[in-house]
Amino acid sequence: MQSSTHSKAVLELGKLLVAKLGLADDLLGQWVAHDVAARINAVENNPEHATTAMRDECVKAILTLWEHRNTLPSHLRPLQEIEPITRTLAALDVERGDDYRYFRPILKDAVLDTVDEPMRHWLELAFSLDYSARVLIQHALQSAGTAAASQAQPWVEAALKAGVEAEPDRQTIEFLLERLYPDDADREEKTEMARKKTLRDKILRLESFAELAGGVAAELREKLDTNLSTQKEP
Repeated sequence: MQSSTHSKAVLELGKLLVAKLGLADDLLGQWVAHDVAARINAVENNPEHATTAMRDECVKAILTLWEHRNTLPSHLRPLQEIEPITRTLAALDVERGDDYRYFRPILKDAVLDTVDEPMRHWLELAFSLDYSARVLIQHALQSAGTAAASQAQPWVEAALKAGVEAEPDRQTIEFLLERLYPDDADREEKTEMARKKTLRDKILRLESFAELAGGVAAELREKLDTNLSTQKEP
């Protein structure tokens, strides 16, 4: 038999599932939503007639539906808002704690210590560009992820209260809302001054990145124009 508190939490999760399935454009989804909704109504609206068996069967139906949520059509799946973000995070591997996208910091010093100028200059530039690229990627994913995570948060809260599996999704949402944007998540930079300093550093790096990108583009354009002129000569 389920405890009263746990049963109530599962019923709240069931209401979210019913609301989601109510958007279904197929008869099976609508039937499942109607069946679960009827069970919930019978338990909540007629408590004096709701037996322990009825409550347990209602909870069982909701938990079974939750367990099979990933078999639902994509637009009906709970937490479907964060699926594209989760796949992007996995593909880009930005969850690493390093400040660089392609280079490990430990390899940076090892590489730079073995070369002379001007190679060192260009390699340092490559590391700087790597950092800037990571900042841009994090900002883009933070912007996309915050909205998605906010929409998915009620599902995670309801699932945790109901005592069902939601830990991976909770961790993903926390990562999107807190860790993905280091200025908000970094535990060592809590003061306003430290956060501003971090932002200024990122702004300077990105401005340098933009300036360099423009210079390289101009250089490549010049090469292209030279090649075209050479091809036109008799």
